[in-house]
Amino acid sequence: MAIELGTLLKLRPITYHTTGRLNLEFIRDQRAVISTKSLLGRSEHASLLNGRRLTSTTILVNGRRVQIRDQLPLRPKSLLLQDGATLQDYIDELNQRVFFWAGTLNGPVSSGRRHLEHYSKEGEVFIIRTCLDSLLSANAGRDLFVTQCNSGTARHQNGQPVERGPETFCPLKGARFRASAVVELSFVDRADLPLDSEFSTSLAGPWQRLLV
Repeated sequence: MAIELGTLLKLRPITYHTTGRLNLEFIRDQRAVISTKSLLGRSEHASLLNGRRLTSTTILVNGRRVQIRDQLPLRPKSLLLQDGATLQDYIDELNQRVFFWAGTLNGPVSSGRRHLEHYSKEGEVFIIRTCLDSLLSANAGRDLFVTQCNSGTARHQNGQPVERGPETFCPLKGARFRASAVVELSFVDRADLPLDSEFSTSLAGPWQRLLV
């Protein structure tokens, strides 16, 4: 049975995106979250799209400094790639997408909270939250994809590698799992942000208007 949008909106009405200070300013300027591939694909930094990034890198995009995050949580030895997929194929999937954590007003799902804790240890992290309904309206021409895992992380579970590949990302209408199992939401290339988007440095707030 496919996920009904109404059910998803009821169970996971709020989405969250985490970023650093540099990227927050870029996002506010663009009024959108833009994928790593779209940022780098035709630039002098396109080599950052090849292979797993072991460090975070700060680059210039249209005169603005932007940080491209590492992919250290994606451990190749913990990946069981789907038939026919290579590690680069999966990295390409990650690079072409922008991601939001599913959640409620109380915060994102547990994977999102762990992600926030991980990057908070490296410095200040900004959290962008939006109403899912508003986010979908702002991106009416783009397909919404859902996952039931943190797609950017791979570590053994119960002693076994985790399966990953293009099928990790399911179009909403094609997802064959419950709305309550949705962990991530993603769009290909970019996601325009609605006017009611807010940001904070803490899930406890205070929250401020993102776009002016």
